[in-house]
Amino acid sequence: LTAEAERGTIDGVLHVGDFGYDLWEQGGRVGDSFMRDIEPFAARVPYMVTPGNHEGGTNLFGDLHHYVKRFNMPMKERSSNSFFSFDVGPAHFISFSSEAYFWQLWETEKQFAWLKADLAAVDRTRTPFVITMAHRPMYCSNSDDTDDCTKVDSNMRLGLPALGMRFFAVEELFLEHRVDLAFWAHEHSYERLWPTHNNVVYNGSLEEPYHNPGATVHVVTGAAGCREGHDEYKNGPRGDWSAVRNTAYGYGRLLVANSTHLQWEQVEDVDGTVVDSFWLVKDRAQEVQGSPLDMPPVVDDALIQEQIFARTASCIGKDKRLPTCAQA
Repeated sequence: LTAEAERGTIDGVLHVGDFGYDLWEQGGRVGDSFMRDIEPFAARVPYMVTPGNHEGGTNLFGDLHHYVKRFNMPMKERSSNSFFSFDVGPAHFISFSSEAYFWQLWETEKQFAWLKADLAAVDRTRTPFVITMAHRPMYCSNSDDTDDCTKVDSNMRLGLPALGMRFFAVEELFLEHRVDLAFWAHEHSYERLWPTHNNVVYNGSLEEPYHNPGATVHVVTGAAGCREGHDEYKNGPRGDWSAVRNTAYGYGRLLVANSTHLQWEQVEDVDGTVVDSFWLVKDRAQEVQGSPLDMPPVVDDALIQEQIFARTASCIGKDKRLPTCAQA
């Protein structure tokens, strides 16, 4: 990242939660060390953050206190860095706290109201792409834990359970407002999904799954490394929605090329090998302000499913560098 910032090849950094492990430890000295580590690139380009489970505490105590005091994001006075949005070229970026669905419950209602209003206010003629980031994912295939993303009734997808109902459901908002790309972390690994809603794949077409997709594309980009090691994929994909999985340490590069094309690359940090990539393409006609994105028919025919996923058979159930998956 330092080298890329020095070369001027990146315009900013998105850090999707969990900082320093942990910022408050050793009386804050761990946080001081972490801030020095990121300074070579954070001093050159915007360093945008969102809270993770390791930012637990309150605004006045613990790791969340350090998170609030050490970073200055848009809307800080209103949200204490928990939720905000910003535009970069033809993309509208939204950062929100997944922790509002677990321990940061005092933010849940306020954040959801803001998120709903922010999505509704997006001008697709100016920012046709909508990209979100939050720490805990809606979906994951990891086999070594029982995190929320491994559950069919995930809080992040369906909302908080109470009185036999669900409240503050994020996935429905994503569908209603046509969120294009969602970045997550938390799992110490990398996973790319097909366009997915409610556990169902909505590829744009058989040959071009990311061309006018019918649902949000989810990317779990948690492979940067930490003292807890990797999260594994010993059981293969958890659902048909899992396209690529990888546990090599690395980070991602996002290129918003223009108003219709964006590219994502997952880069191995040892030698810069691109282990996965895809282009997300949207026709301009799909982004007429106020018109919902038409959902293609549900892909439930066994033969069609087999054809779709046969092309990525080499990516499924394997835990290694997968350069051939880049064209999946």
